[in-house]
Amino acid sequence: ICELFDPVTETFTQVAPPDEHHPRGYHATAFLLPDGRVAITGHTKTYNQPVFPDDTSIQIYNPPYLCRGSRPVIEGVAGSYDYGESVTAATLGQTIARAIMMRPAGVTHSVDMSQRGIWLAVDQSGEHIQLKLPTDRSLAPPGYYMLFFLNEHAVPSRAHWFHIGRD
Repeated sequence: ICELFDPVTETFTQVAPPDEHHPRGYHATAFLLPDGRVAITGHTKTYNQPVFPDDTSIQIYNPPYLCRGSRPVIEGVAGSYDYGESVTAATLGQTIARAIMMRPAGVTHSVDMSQRGIWLAVDQSGEHIQLKLPTDRSLAPPGYYMLFFLNEHAVPSRAHWFHIGRD
C-alpha cells in the first residue's frame, strides 16, 4: 500500500500502488530519487521461501504529486555550505511554498538509517528566495543532501545536490 503523509493535517492518504505483480520481500527497499520519483527494489522471494522465477527488478514509481502541474526550477544554489548559512536561490516565476533538504537513502533490510527530511523556512520576494540552513549537526549530519522546492500545489522541483558541513 502506498500512502502520502500530510504534515499539516498529520494524516495519511492512500494513493495508487506501484505494479502489484512485483511483490517485494526480504531486502526490499524504496527510496526517493532526485527527480521526485521513487525507486522500489528487492527480490520477490521471502526469507527462506524461494519463489520461481525470482524477480530482482527495479520499479520506478511515479507518485501522483508529479502530475499536479508544472514543476518549480531551482537556480543559483551553490554546491557547498556550512551550518547556519543562508542560501540565496531563484526560481522561474513560481511561488515556492516550502523547501526541504533530503539526505540520500542508505537502505538495507527495508530500513533506512540515513534518510531524513529537514524543512527549511522560505522567505520569497519575487523570484528570489532565502533559506536558512540548520545549525545543528545532529539534525543534519555532514554530507550531501538533495534540496527540493515545492510550489503551492506541493509539486516538487528536481533536486539540487549540495554538501553541508565544511571543515
